[in-house]
Amino acid sequence: MIIQTHVNAILDLPTRTRENPIDLRRISNGVAKHLHALQALKYLMMNWDHLLVPILTSKLDSLTLREWETSLTSHEPPPLKQLLDFIAHRCEVLETTTRASTTFAKKVEAKSQPNVKRLSSCATTVKPKCNFCQGEHVIYYCKNFVALPASQRVAEIRSRKLALLALLFSCIK
Repeated sequence: MIIQTHVNAILDLPTRTRENPIDLRRISNGVAKHLHALQALKYLMMNWDHLLVPILTSKLDSLTLREWETSLTSHEPPPLKQLLDFIAHRCEVLETTTRASTTFAKKVEAKSQPNVKRLSSCATTVKPKCNFCQGEHVIYYCKNFVALPASQRVAEIRSRKLALLALLFSCIK
């Protein structure tokens, strides 16, 4: 019963209608998984190549099937291993070219939209340092600075070449 389940799973693999690396990888992985399970069950599959190759090629999309047919060099029926190796290689090629074309398309799209504004941000944590007492606070929160008379605060700000905004904040307090 378990053997029949694995054989049916191979037969029931969906037929692919379009070239897609994900779908092709599913066929490859599905076949490999069920064949390994049959081998683990010590089910002899010596002459299954003549059955499995046509079954599996019927699951391929037309472009992959054409590539498979083109890769054949003799008129002898190919072994299953040759088909599985072809499918694995084809998956790698499709995955690579799909990634490359997606990356290229994103670059082209980014260049073709010059009016699109792109925003980026960067956040850092900086501990403030008081220019008056060197404490870990800004000058307008400095108790020593705020305790000075207004004229002396103006002189301190000008001597340190600070913005007068610090003076305004210290006056508000």
